[in-house]
Amino acid sequence: MDSFWNSSIRVNCDSCLQFSTQDNQMKTATNRILVFLLLVVLVGCSPSGDSDSGTNQVSCDSKVVGTWNGTTISDKTILRSDETYSYVGNDGCTAQGVASCPGDTTSGTILVTIESASFGNCLPAGVYRCAFSLPNDDTLIYNCGSGDFYYSRE
Repeated sequence: MDSFWNSSIRVNCDSCLQFSTQDNQMKTATNRILVFLLLVVLVGCSPSGDSDSGTNQVSCDSKVVGTWNGTTISDKTILRSDETYSYVGNDGCTAQGVASCPGDTTSGTILVTIESASFGNCLPAGVYRCAFSLPNDDTLIYNCGSGDFYYSRE
């Protein structure tokens, strides 16, 4: 009687291992297909800019794009349509980086990544979530954590 149960268990376990290996292969294939489909979706949804030119450059169509001269302090913030960012402070500091495109809205947040900053009162390199508001086409209220700063369009 013991040999009957032992052989049955062994046969069942061998069958389980065989099915387990097939299941793992199926899961691996399914995961690869899902990753591939995810990549296709992400590439299809990523900004590609002007498809006619073949340059694959990002183009931000937002009212916040432009050169803004400070009225709170004498500084300048430049938000470009290619999503690059520049800052020139009142003490001569300069900062360069990238800024997310907020789209066609008059208020919200912009994710600013400062990649390099010189001496002075510039924010150090890092990532900042900055609030903005455009009460009209020529006024920008901008706050990266140090209070509201007012700018007029150049």
